[in-house]
Amino acid sequence: MQRQDPYELILDLVVRRYQPVEGTIRVDRERFVDKNAAFAVAFDDQTGTPHRALLGLFQDDDGLWHSTGGSSGAPQVARDTDVWTMCGGWGPPDTDGRAAVVGGWVADADAVTARLTDPAGHTLEDRIEEGVAIFLWGEDFNVRDARVELLDGEDRVTRSALLFQSD
Repeated sequence: MQRQDPYELILDLVVRRYQPVEGTIRVDRERFVDKNAAFAVAFDDQTGTPHRALLGLFQDDDGLWHSTGGSSGAPQVARDTDVWTMCGGWGPPDTDGRAAVVGGWVADADAVTARLTDPAGHTLEDRIEEGVAIFLWGEDFNVRDARVELLDGEDRVTRSALLFQSD
């Protein structure tokens, strides 16, 4: 599936993949970097359960947008140690310019910035908008053992956890 308009493609993907209740689809956040885009979409499924999806797109040389990845789930009640209420991602980046993506809905309503740091000290940051942080990258970035931090308006860490936690 491909479209000229990335928003039309996102709506088509949500409807085809998840069959949400009509009128419940809401784009909470989108982020565009070069020829890549990631969208954080909220909706209710057919049972009325809230769902969240992080969906990625890539624009080809003809200007058409294509799906590159996606992750979805029901938002979780955050524990004090959680950074996310729902997150997902895909990657790695490829030689055609498709970015790797990690992001989701953060667990701290007062956080304004999210920071992702890999074991080598490389750092990505994103300003949280509508409760969502989205990281896109095209270079080497080792997400294995990477740490996510949420920061308040004074750059103080309010929550911190490994990106991939195993409990």
